[in-house]
Amino acid sequence: GNIVGTVTDPSGAVVPGATIAVTNTRTQAERTAVSAADGAFLLTNLDAGTYRVRMSLSGFADAVQEAELLARQTVRIDGKLALAGATEQVVVSAQTPTIETNSATIDNSRSGDDINKLALNFRATSSTSPIVVATLAPGVQQDRGGAISVAGNLPFMTSFSIDGIASHSSRGGGPAREMFPSVESIEEFKVSSANNNAEFMQVTDITTTSKSGSNRLRGTAFWFINDSTFSSVNRFAPKDAAGKAIKPNIQTNSFGLSGGGPIVKNRTFFFGTYESVREPNEVTLQHLVPPDAFRSGDLSTLTTPIRNPATGLPYANNQIPVHPSSAKILSALYERPNQSTGAAINRPNYIVNAPGNYDQNGFDVRVDQTVSDRQKFFARMTYKDIVRESFGSNTKLGTFTQAIDVRQLASSHNMVVNNNLLNEFRAGFAYNQQSTNYPLSSSGAQLINDFGFTGLPPTPASGGVPFFEFTDGTFIGTGGNKPTNVLSKSIQFSDNLTWTRGKHTIKGGFDVQRVEYRDQSSFFSGDDYGAYSFTGQFSGNAFADFLLGLPANTRYAQNPPDAQPYATQFAGYVQDDWRASSKLTLNYGLRYDLRPPYLDRGNQLANFDRDFPGGRIIVANEAAKALIPQSVKNAVPNT
Repeated sequence: GNIVGTVTDPSGAVVPGATIAVTNTRTQAERTAVSAADGAFLLTNLDAGTYRVRMSLSGFADAVQEAELLARQTVRIDGKLALAGATEQVVVSAQTPTIETNSATIDNSRSGDDINKLALNFRATSSTSPIVVATLAPGVQQDRGGAISVAGNLPFMTSFSIDGIASHSSRGGGPAREMFPSVESIEEFKVSSANNNAEFMQVTDITTTSKSGSNRLRGTAFWFINDSTFSSVNRFAPKDAAGKAIKPNIQTNSFGLSGGGPIVKNRTFFFGTYESVREPNEVTLQHLVPPDAFRSGDLSTLTTPIRNPATGLPYANNQIPVHPSSAKILSALYERPNQSTGAAINRPNYIVNAPGNYDQNGFDVRVDQTVSDRQKFFARMTYKDIVRESFGSNTKLGTFTQAIDVRQLASSHNMVVNNNLLNEFRAGFAYNQQSTNYPLSSSGAQLINDFGFTGLPPTPASGGVPFFEFTDGTFIGTGGNKPTNVLSKSIQFSDNLTWTRGKHTIKGGFDVQRVEYRDQSSFFSGDDYGAYSFTGQFSGNAFADFLLGLPANTRYAQNPPDAQPYATQFAGYVQDDWRASSKLTLNYGLRYDLRPPYLDRGNQLANFDRDFPGGRIIVANEAAKALIPQSVKNAVPNT
């Protein structure tokens, strides 16, 4: 952030040559400036925090003010020096202006302490990312999928950073939600919704800064509890056989420690947080599964006659034969009813409190070092492991396990070259891996063999199960999504140079990011194992078609190897803040971003050029050219 102001004397005349010393009250780090001919001064690139601003000049009493500086904020502190006399120091508490007049950016900030005081239900839950704090800012909305929209813009039009290092998902765009540090380690959460300057790529921005240590040793221990014992019963909850509402059991404990202080007073500081979440829980599932009578081919409770596809005549009393494959599918992929509903299919007949679990272990560590009066350095590491276990729509598949591993390193070196020139270098690394799996996926190849299916491609190593669905919506599908292992990774370097000359503050720099991800191709449930739809077109009833072994539609995907795209992205900018007068500041700048197309280590990116005579294949990776047969190269020039 920046501190700007003007020094005047008791008559209101500007005072040139006054010394302005700003001191961080937590670390005692100090920077100085001298007021210019018009009495104005500017100190840039200060850490967020509380500052004591002392203005002094021979013949005048010192004027002292204290003010809080937030991330990327410009605070104006104008001082009026009194004549020297009995009072050698005038202390004033600076007030944050209601309207920011030194920058055109419209933003909203929340400190970590403010967040902790708010009644936000994200601490003792299975969704502990503090990104929900963004919705407290005006003009910010979050959809059911967790995507953030700022000021009406699309989600991908917002950039996300933690301590100046990008924290977005290389795979899908938007924020890497779990990469945010514990709220105990957050100094400030800032949402910029309009008029970002050229330093930032997107029109809107969410910036998070982490806490640093100070000369004072401080710490907290915390424990949040969420217990369903204290919760009411959902009035629409299903009831058990005794007519009592079924209430899932949830017991969440979020606990940990945070603290910081000096390692070497006024020189080296630390701050760290350990946070853990334990949430064994239950979710009430209500499903309609095939009744026992239906499994044996007895559909006599249905009023619609079931036709024999071979003759077009109805089956006697709707008693139909069961194909051997259908019987095996029912046994392997469908639960039996556990409610006393008989053969009725107008209400759920399988209700269970399915057990689940959520475990999180994470820590954040930051170290700040004052190298000299002109140099300082900090580094932070965030490490988080999350395991979420739950049942999906079909409990026969087993417990779904989602594992998330998050690692982020962020560092910054600041150097005051001289009173008018500052340089900041940043480097960071972000790693976010998410995998999903379920027990039955490893048996996919054995299942299709047991069912007697033929003509399918070789089963992938990732596993999966075939997908069966009834388009009339009677019974649940079988699921069968492919297990995934998605990786987003980025390495970032940036440098920013700030030059103050007269009434101009010129800032310029560059940013280089190496981004990559890994993902598995998937087109629909079942994929390589096949998807099978039953519509009733043969017998007049979808489930009867299933028992007869007559799907209306079948399909399968022969998926390629994992996609492994990567790219190196570049950006450069220059920004000028011109204080044209004490009442007018102009902000203008220029930015250039180069986002080249992705290349792919697995050679999965290509296109066919139909406009070229004879056609040609355009590949996205030079290495892929080696895979094209020489005969093709000879036959199709410029392949």
